[in-house]
Amino acid sequence: MIPNTKSAKWSSDASVVQATGLIHQYKDIKALDGITVEVPKGRVTGVIGPDGVGKSTFLGVISGARKLQQGKLFVLQADMHQRQQRERNYARIAYMPQGLGRNLYPTLSVFENIDFFAKKKCFIKIIRERFKKLITSHCFNPIQV
Repeated sequence: MIPNTKSAKWSSDASVVQATGLIHQYKDIKALDGITVEVPKGRVTGVIGPDGVGKSTFLGVISGARKLQQGKLFVLQADMHQRQQRERNYARIAYMPQGLGRNLYPTLSVFENIDFFAKKKCFIKIIRERFKKLITSHCFNPIQV
C-alpha cells in the first residue's frame, strides 16, 4: 500500500498531478490508502516500491484507465472525477499497463502497441500523426503508418 504523504503548499499551475486523500480498493484490499501527493511540472518523477504496494493502481488512476473511487485528483489541471475533463486528458497521457504488451501481445511492434491503445481510446488519427512525426523527426527508417 502506498503510504499517505502530505504536501504543505500547492500551486496548481506548477503541478501535473495533485492528489488528495486517494483511496482505491479491490474488495477488501486497499491498494491506495489516503494518498496525498503533488507531482511538480518539469521534473522526471518515479514511483518506486515493492510488488503489491499500489504503484500500478496509482498510475492507472492518474492516467484515467482506472476509475477514481475516493479523493480528489487533478491531472494536467483536469478534475479526474469529471468525465469530460478526464477524456480530454486521454490524448495527453501515455500509459502502458504493466505487462500488457509483454504478456498478451508479445509479437506486436512498438507502433502496433501504440496503435492498439489509440484505437481503444478513439484517438487513432491523432496518435498516428504524432507517431509518424516522431519517427521522421528522429531519423528512424521510414515506415508505413
